[in-house]
Amino acid sequence: AKVGFPGATCLWNSPSVLTVQLGHSATILPSQTLVLSHLIIDSLDTLADTNRGVSELTISAPAIKTPPSILVSGPSYVGECDSAVITIQGDTARGTTYTWTSLS
Repeated sequence: AKVGFPGATCLWNSPSVLTVQLGHSATILPSQTLVLSHLIIDSLDTLADTNRGVSELTISAPAIKTPPSILVSGPSYVGECDSAVITIQGDTARGTTYTWTSLS
């Protein structure tokens, strides 16, 4: 899904501001259109008519762009027959894919 369900959440910040937190598998990008169904998302007071159809919103870039923060740790040298433990920790706005390779 474009917003990354499961994992995406919607929260009313005020009667006119709905914040959508994207899930890790989100594929939507700034300037693309997101269509919200009134059958799925309630109004802030939950009293509005849910049969109003849909709203189309243009996605804007976040006000604060947070770069990924990644820490990879492990030995700087591993012998031919040695084993090694390599760990990775990080915080990213979107899902992350790791690829490990060995040059020899």
